[in-house]
Amino acid sequence: MLIVPRAASSGAGAPELAAVRLIALLPAQWRYAPTYPGQKVCLRVVTTGGATAAEIHSLVDRALTDPGLRAWRRTTTCDDRYASA
Repeated sequence: MLIVPRAASSGAGAPELAAVRLIALLPAQWRYAPTYPGQKVCLRVVTTGGATAAEIHSLVDRALTDPGLRAWRRTTTCDDRYASA
């Protein structure tokens, strides 16, 4: 999934810090592979127990309500368009 700042002037901070904060709020047993195309976070998630995409998105959206992540939002899936951004 792709996580981006809500606005250029949102004060979102470094995408690497946002990824650390986000991952800390998600299930510890999941595996994460963040990359940072531009000022975005592309977060690939591998779950255990067969979580659906909707369940993953719901947990990520809930984590993004944390005060340290409110300047960020989930937008779409990561694909080749963002690999070189």
